[in-house]
Amino acid sequence: MQGTISRVFGSSLLIAGVALTTSTLIANPAQAFNINFGANSQSSNSPATGASATVDFSFTQEGSNVRLGLNITNTTGTIPTFGAGATASKLTGIGFDLLNGLTAGSYTGSSFLPVLAIQGSGDTNLSPFGTFDVAVLDNNNFEGGNANGALPQGQSTVVSFLLSGTSLVASTLEDNFLAGFKDGSLRAVARFQQVNAGAGSDKLLGGEIVGGDDGAGDDGVGGDDGAGDDGVGGDDGVGGDDGAGDDGVGGDDGVGGDDGAGDDGVGG
Repeated sequence: MQGTISRVFGSSLLIAGVALTTSTLIANPAQAFNINFGANSQSSNSPATGASATVDFSFTQEGSNVRLGLNITNTTGTIPTFGAGATASKLTGIGFDLLNGLTAGSYTGSSFLPVLAIQGSGDTNLSPFGTFDVAVLDNNNFEGGNANGALPQGQSTVVSFLLSGTSLVASTLEDNFLAGFKDGSLRAVARFQQVNAGAGSDKLLGGEIVGGDDGAGDDGVGGDDGAGDDGVGGDDGVGGDDGAGDDGVGGDDGVGGDDGAGDDGVGG
């Protein structure tokens, strides 16, 4: 579900350091942060397979809206092994919650992750962790399906979509997303199939956050030491919730653990 923002914009887009006069003028990206899905994440398996990923979040002003960029790397086998010791996997999706009042659209996908699913109009459910506001996927089934074209270990891909709301400012959205992931009001999840260890597929909720104000990693709580700042900068400029429902339909039977769907390459 969508997180809550603690402040509201009361000033112009000059907060971002740029006077934006047209909807096509694009400012520099706000300071980014990463979420590392790995040993510090909650796995749907016991033990975790060892599949892992890193997602870099960046925020770029586009007129009165903000483009959220996701630089996604499948780090399986490229970091110290954990869990069942996987060294190969396919990353089939990344899902997360949005701040209240934001809507997502205008997706620029990649060959690995061509689908943007939005709660209420796409499959954003991933049991046992529930439903997320958005997900970038290799197909229309977050739970499974054919994973042959998904992101393999050691490779990266970049996707993005436009966040719309009221007088949004990129730097403030970055602050509020970072704060939400830190305090748990926003969740993020990674889905893996065709894993060469353990249960054969995995789902990882949350992880280590790196970046933000102090630029340092921690134990998965956040990337800011909180000194003098609650992680909510400026005004958020976003209204209430869009009220979009969800049909709750997923590709899984809802039982904890993982069904490994898609590992045999058969479409779901």
